Amino acid sequence: MLLSWGPYVFEAGSAAYEELRHKTGKRRAPHEIVGRAPANQYLGPKLEEISVRGTVFPLDQPGSAAQALAMGQEAKANTSYTLISGQGTVYGVFTLDEMDRVEGEIVVDGIALKVTYDLKFVEDPDAGGAIWSAWP
Repeated sequence: MLLSWGPYVFEAGSAAYEELRHKTGKRRAPHEIVGRAPANQYLGPKLEEISVRGTVFPLDQPGSAAQALAMGQEAKANTSYTLISGQGTVYGVFTLDEMDRVEGEIVVDGIALKVTYDLKFVEDPDAGGAIWSAWP
């Protein structure tokens, strides 16, 4: 296993990826000050983003195209799952924010021999909706 997001597993031979990017940062708010440059106030960390890019060959890797379609449905439903690396690193709870899927090398009956994908997972620290339960 290279990476898992809930029931979806990326592994060599089926849905391997070529690149994983992990993006972190901080939030700042500028405050205007007369006569000098604005001061920046630290507001806390940004939500983490993990991007995965890969290629699958549906005829050689059965089930890989179906997994991509199912993950697209999860993105539309705003589902959150725990994201875990194959080395055992638990990144936390993430939602699939964006999915870009490109089908290439189309044969006569419309089947793609090659599917490339870009997935963008965004940290979901309030996956259970606890922050909204306090609001009237």
